[in-house]
Amino acid sequence: MLHKEDKKNQTRVRQIRHDRHTPDDRYTLHDAVEIFIKAKEAERLRNSTIKGYYDTVRYFRDWLNPDIEYIDEIKSSILRDYINYLKNDRLPYQGSRHQK
Repeated sequence: MLHKEDKKNQTRVRQIRHDRHTPDDRYTLHDAVEIFIKAKEAERLRNSTIKGYYDTVRYFRDWLNPDIEYIDEIKSSILRDYINYLKNDRLPYQGSRHQK
């Protein structure tokens, strides 16, 4: 028999699980970024910070294989490869109109 507090916790766990997305939900990279940006705008981050997020994603998309469309297709190995590219291969300010 469950105590009153245990029943409350069990109901809360069910609600949390109910709110989670199912494995069938897929987000494009664009949609995932927009969800992230909306959350950051709700946190009232500066416009320059928001622009920086868009720029960072644009750099990543420019590097990323164009066949990758959905966020769940980006595996940890891809992120490691990108970090290594940034560390070892990318020239500083490459592609930047504002800095040389």
